Amino acid sequence: MRIAVTLVALALGSPALAAEMWGKVESGMSWDQVAALYPAEKGTKHKAGKSIEVKNVAITPDCKAEANILFKAGAVDSVVLKGNPAVAGRCAETVYTALSSKYGQAVGGGDVEGGLFARPGKIHIWNKPPLTLRFKKFEDGGDITRASWELTYSTIGAAIGL
Repeated sequence: MRIAVTLVALALGSPALAAEMWGKVESGMSWDQVAALYPAEKGTKHKAGKSIEVKNVAITPDCKAEANILFKAGAVDSVVLKGNPAVAGRCAETVYTALSSKYGQAVGGGDVEGGLFARPGKIHIWNKPPLTLRFKKFEDGGDITRASWELTYSTIGAAIGL
């Protein structure tokens, strides 16, 4: 009986081991698994074992983004989407509305002051265990040279021993 219980527990695994993050990417996937989904070709760059960058990802028909899939210890750690430049940050509101529609009202957030290495903006956080989504809408609105928003998918909550 103990063996059966152990086998079932192993088969089910830990809920934090794999969570759909973005597109076909799940937390914990290996470099090789993700590289097979997004081969190195036009618009996709591989930095062996560190990241995979996918350009011009369609978020809506009018809004595109760059996806950066980041790895730690050979497995997916987080996915960061950065909205392509848009006049007056028009896509940031569309993305925020879509996130609110899909995940409900943000559970937290706040203002971020600008500085030497940070742009001013508003942060919104959704906690959908085991995922945490962090959306930043840049207050300066972005322009035709900089992103107006950034969205990070992570399982950071699973790594904190609180």
